[in-house]
Amino acid sequence: MATTFDDIMATTMQEYAPTLENQIFENQPFLNWLMSNGNVRDFSGGRSIVCPLIYAENSTCTSYSAYDTIPVTPQKGIGAAEFSLKQAACSISLCGFEECINQGANEVIDLVDAKMMQAQRTLEAHFNRQFILSDGTGNNGKDMNGLANLIGDEYRSPQVGNIDASDPACDFWRSQIFDCGLNEAIANGEEKPEPKALTLDWMDEVFMCVSDGADQPDMILTSKKLYRYYKSLLAPMQMFTNTMQADAGFNTISFNGVPIIWDQNVPDDTMYFLNSRYMELRRKVGRWFTVTPFIRPVNQDARYAQILMFGQLVIKNRKRQGVLCNVKCPESTSGA
Repeated sequence: MATTFDDIMATTMQEYAPTLENQIFENQPFLNWLMSNGNVRDFSGGRSIVCPLIYAENSTCTSYSAYDTIPVTPQKGIGAAEFSLKQAACSISLCGFEECINQGANEVIDLVDAKMMQAQRTLEAHFNRQFILSDGTGNNGKDMNGLANLIGDEYRSPQVGNIDASDPACDFWRSQIFDCGLNEAIANGEEKPEPKALTLDWMDEVFMCVSDGADQPDMILTSKKLYRYYKSLLAPMQMFTNTMQADAGFNTISFNGVPIIWDQNVPDDTMYFLNSRYMELRRKVGRWFTVTPFIRPVNQDARYAQILMFGQLVIKNRKRQGVLCNVKCPESTSGA
């Protein structure tokens, strides 16, 4: 039975650690979407994460009769995207004064719970910002990938997964980017694009371009402003909720049967059309939300532990992802 400060602290940490990831990934819409769709997967090792890609059909598929020859042409059409493994950490500290005033078992448990709750909320905000806003270059290239990097074309983040989308042979590696202001400017012969108001036609255009039969987006992620404006475009009888996301605690309506969810980290003028079939968070076995023991430095009356995370957000098909950007939201309906 744990009786000393160290024993109680270690026991409490061990009890808290297994639930830490689930608690973090349940509370933010994008993180919850990844987890609930089974898109958080383990990998065992290596300096990088290699994702096989299928980017062309097999040309040997054909009809034949009797003694016709059947094509056996060697096929290309299969490649790989390679993503660098990234690291993240969050430290937990306890000083001698805190230890001195929290000597009872209940006090120690409450103290460690508070420290872990602080770390949980910090990591929750950190990962949600990273996976939406990061272009992979932040903190001298140490940040993980985010939607800002993974969803792009030959001009917007062309180099992803060691594949150059600006190469004409790699057009399969280009997301569907619809810049409302830019497209209108080109059509009108204007030099400077101006943001345009969101329309259902724009949304339908992006949705159809990223879809192939039943292979369609399963979440539309946008800002609070565009979410509210989209609601204003619909008659009350046209509003539908998505049961799964609603059960998870998120306000949601739908477009073409797909849930629309807002997140505070999505830029005000942006709407992502996401297909979870081709997006994964890969986590390193043994180094994902691993809590280290507390260590006391030789020159401080304190002790420190770290929560360590090795992994990366990867994508296997950019063509089935889309973004509608440079969208203007009328102030009268944008909300705050």
